[in-house]
Amino acid sequence: MLNVLTNTLVAILEAYLAVTGQLAAQIESLLPEADTAPQVASTEAPTAGTAPQLQYVESRYQRDLPQILIDTAPPQTATVIDGVPQPQQTDPAANPADAVVNLYCTYETGDMRHAMTGTGFIIHEQGVILTNAHVAQGLILEEVRGNGNCIVRTGNPAEPTYEVELLYISIAWIIEHADELAQTQPKGTGERDFALLYISNGLNNEPAPARFPYLDIYTELLSIDAIGRPVRVTGYPAATVFANDSITAPLTLESADTRVTEMMTFGANVADVFSLSGIPLGEQGVSGSPVTDPAGRALGMISTLGNADMFGSGSLRALTLSYIDRTITAESGRDLDSYVRGDVALRSQLFRDLIVPFLQNVLQDAGVE
Repeated sequence: MLNVLTNTLVAILEAYLAVTGQLAAQIESLLPEADTAPQVASTEAPTAGTAPQLQYVESRYQRDLPQILIDTAPPQTATVIDGVPQPQQTDPAANPADAVVNLYCTYETGDMRHAMTGTGFIIHEQGVILTNAHVAQGLILEEVRGNGNCIVRTGNPAEPTYEVELLYISIAWIIEHADELAQTQPKGTGERDFALLYISNGLNNEPAPARFPYLDIYTELLSIDAIGRPVRVTGYPAATVFANDSITAPLTLESADTRVTEMMTFGANVADVFSLSGIPLGEQGVSGSPVTDPAGRALGMISTLGNADMFGSGSLRALTLSYIDRTITAESGRDLDSYVRGDVALRSQLFRDLIVPFLQNVLQDAGVE
């Protein structure tokens, strides 16, 4: 049974990494297309006089979820340490764009060098970053095989600034996508496609700031009445830049105002995903971008391309922060707010101590050096 599971995980890692770096020295900025096939409810946009409805997207996670962090003792050490009173957190960034970062990862296979780029945003002053699992998976290869590297770039244009470590990624998400990770144009709903990283140091051994600008996160349930409300997306779009210039072209931080057009659920009858009307920066590279309300709070995180036929070119879909909060609680036993507080360096180390050796065994069982 273990060999079956490990071989499955090997296939997942190798296939998905092949997707994110198809050609040597080429950036593959993944932003999966929205998979509308599982959607069984009406997908018609609400019209005047019609009450908006919560659309249903079939969940793929029907099996029991891996509960490694809940069922294993070491993570409880971090819980005890977190029980020590912590200094009061400072206020969120006055300008939400100050908390948005670019994630740039490279790795090598044989004589080929691959790279990928995505967006993330800081959600705690300790430098904890929320992004997509399909962006953060580059850190798995870095940890397991030691021939990769991921850095945080900041500013406008993006400049290399910080080293980053993996804090959390959904093992359930990795397992579930085995049958589609080799597709050159992957599709998905974004379900469980999130990860947490933390800034461990400045580049070239420069110390990181004591406190980082961060976004306030809104983890309460979103009402169906949110349809039609104004929001803003801020990120580092890359597809157009790399199509018209070399991969060394600078990435610029861009923002666009849009509106919520549709809200969906994975089955809990609460808003897990919402769609946005099309915007110019709705392209590859904005995976992991925050969706903020007029008050600057992050309501969601971009996960996939949206339905361009219905909502215009550049339409995007985002996971709600409520969904991410509920999901990480189910998988780790801790809600999002408590997971990013306390000794995140220790929690990151515990996560790696549990997961990385398992993945190393997976690769060894498959004969991968």
